[in-house]
Amino acid sequence: MLVMSAMVPNPLTVSADTSVLDLVERVLDSNQTTAVVLDAAGELLGVVSVEDVLRKIVPNYVNLDSELASIIHEGYFEEKFAQLAKTRVAEIMTKEVVTVAPTDTMIRAVTMSVHAGHKTFPVIDNGRFVGTITRRSILRCVVPRSV
Repeated sequence: MLVMSAMVPNPLTVSADTSVLDLVERVLDSNQTTAVVLDAAGELLGVVSVEDVLRKIVPNYVNLDSELASIIHEGYFEEKFAQLAKTRVAEIMTKEVVTVAPTDTMIRAVTMSVHAGHKTFPVIDNGRFVGTITRRSILRCVVPRSV
C-alpha cells in the first residue's frame, strides 16, 4: 500500500502570517492537530501543531518536573494563551520538516512516524505540497470497518 492511499482529503494549511488564535480555531473546526505552513506559491515552509502552541504556554521548569505544574496560579493558561494569540505561526512552527512522497510505501511512513515521533507528515511530489498523511489516516486504510 502506498502513501497516496492514506492521504488526508482536506489537509489543514495556513500561511506563516496566520495568528495562533486563527490556527487554534481552524484546528478545532477541522479535527486535525497539525497544519502545514505554505507560502503564497504553495511551497512548504514548515508545520505547526497544537503541541507547538502548548509548548509555548507551559513554563520550562514544568518540563523538568511535572509536579511543579501544581504551583501555577489559576488562570495562568488563559493569560498565556491571550499573550500568544496574536503571535504569527512563523514564530512557533517547525521549519525542518520530514516529508514523504505519495509513492512511498505505507510501511516507510509508519516507520518514520514511530521513529521520528511525528503524527503528521506533509506529502511532497516533485517538490510540491500535495497533501498530508497522519497516523489516523493510515489506520483508516488498514483497519477494515463495517458500515
